[in-house]
Amino acid sequence: MPYGGCAEASTYRLFESKGEVPAASPEKQRPSIEAEFAPADPEGMTPRERITHVFERLEQVSQAPSYRGCPYLAVLVELKDLDHPASAVARTVKQRMESTFRTQAERGGAADPDLPARRLMLVYDGASARAGSGAERLDDGLTRATAGGAAGRGGG
Repeated sequence: MPYGGCAEASTYRLFESKGEVPAASPEKQRPSIEAEFAPADPEGMTPRERITHVFERLEQVSQAPSYRGCPYLAVLVELKDLDHPASAVARTVKQRMESTFRTQAERGGAADPDLPARRLMLVYDGASARAGSGAERLDDGLTRATAGGAAGRGGG
């Protein structure tokens, strides 16, 4: 019973390939993780507030003893295979996040919204990896402050 207590024959009835098994969990988690980081009232927020909200939530969720970092970054780092189904799911989620940052940078007036979006992804992934590994605590506002600097003028 190699896959969570399911017999191999049952597993292959549910999934077309062995590679789809690890892809199922990140895809199933996606809606709840995205909802956890979404602001309750985005319409009442400036682009900068929407951006910093993501990093405020990261600081909060990273305090849980069970926090192990961004699960999508972990998939990409561990698999190192961009063609793997789980990598495809993780890459899509990360691209959506970068697109959200790009949109907020555009709304905030960034001349080149790709640059703050890339910077923000580096801050997010770096902070989540360091917090997830236990190398850093995100309880002092440094992540939000760094994100605010990375957003630059594009944060509005």
